Amino acid sequence: MEVGKAPSSITAGSPARPRGSSLSLPLPAPTEYKGGEGVLLLNASSRGYWVETLFAWHGRPMPAVPIFVYATWAVSATTLCMLYPDPVSPLDRDDAGSDNPAPRFVLDTTVESLVGAALFFLLVFRTNTCYDRWWEARKQWGLIINRTRDFSRQGAAYVRSHARVATLMKYSVAYAVCAKQHLRGDRNLAELAVYLSRGEVEEIEQSKHVVLRVLRTLSETLAGAHAAGEIDSIQLSMLDANLTTLEDTLGACERILKTKMPFGYIVHLRAFLVLWTAALPFALVPFLLWGTPVACIVIFYALLGIDAIGVEVENPFGRDYNDLPLDSIVHDTIAANVVGEMLPWAMAQPVRLAPSPPPQGPRDSVSPASVRVGLERRAVGAHLAPPPHPALPPDASSATAEGKG
Repeated sequence: MEVGKAPSSITAGSPARPRGSSLSLPLPAPTEYKGGEGVLLLNASSRGYWVETLFAWHGRPMPAVPIFVYATWAVSATTLCMLYPDPVSPLDRDDAGSDNPAPRFVLDTTVESLVGAALFFLLVFRTNTCYDRWWEARKQWGLIINRTRDFSRQGAAYVRSHARVATLMKYSVAYAVCAKQHLRGDRNLAELAVYLSRGEVEEIEQSKHVVLRVLRTLSETLAGAHAAGEIDSIQLSMLDANLTTLEDTLGACERILKTKMPFGYIVHLRAFLVLWTAALPFALVPFLLWGTPVACIVIFYALLGIDAIGVEVENPFGRDYNDLPLDSIVHDTIAANVVGEMLPWAMAQPVRLAPSPPPQGPRDSVSPASVRVGLERRAVGAHLAPPPHPALPPDASSATAEGKG
């Protein structure tokens, strides 16, 4: 598959569903993924991706406006130093024999080097912190992949109703789509139209928190299956644990999205960066003369590029080139696994009936009407039967026996 391209559709298997119908769900992926193209490019390369990265234009930090402003400053500072030399300092004679007066405004390179070491340390710390956020976001989406797979597997194996199994799996994919759009600040859920009905999609869109609405529907479906006797309490607990994990991963992603680096740290770093690069021409001009602006611009681009990369990967859920490929994760992995693989298998299984309740005992099976009829019959029988013989005392009975003898 071409990097950055989404499959036009995925046909979910050929096994026939009961009642003679088949399941074919094309994925509503866009014709071209937006976001994370750099990750997809590296995944498609197999030889160290030197060619893909060395000459790449997309994904490379290119802060054009700051570079233009700094280039103007570097040229102006170099011109000031070269046009107004220091008349007191001795003249330097080059190999051609021309005299080059020393610049008037210079800065000791030792000071610039010591201050630059602290600046580089701050830049490295910022870059590592932003990468940690990016990697933490990728781990959370890896957990979403695992939990949706496990949830669909358990639902297909435990739940007996085909309708509920289909609901669980389709809403599992809906969770991934809604989480992606929610983290991007986009409430457009047109991708759900292939899985859910128009009314179901509109119901999700009208809710304040679309992801929580999907999780609530999954919980209600599990509760209905348990009430109908399709799953027992242990199976319900296992399925619900996956939903709790999905809710936890959503909270972790929201934490990454809404918590940036401390404001004071960024302010100090950028002020430090601007001051250091502004003083750089005065430290290089005694050595490079008119070549100072070129060297300064290259150094400025290298340092500013590191900061620009940190800004881009600080929010890894967007649509930038270096963000996470969420479209590919949702459509090529989650939807393909759940709807393309697990759902057709579940629909091909025969409908499993709920176990019948144990037979009731003889006392439990007697109805009140039968008890009343039995009592009436007993009363009539006692009225028609001959009266019983009177009971004789023990002495009389023994005397009668001896007289007969």
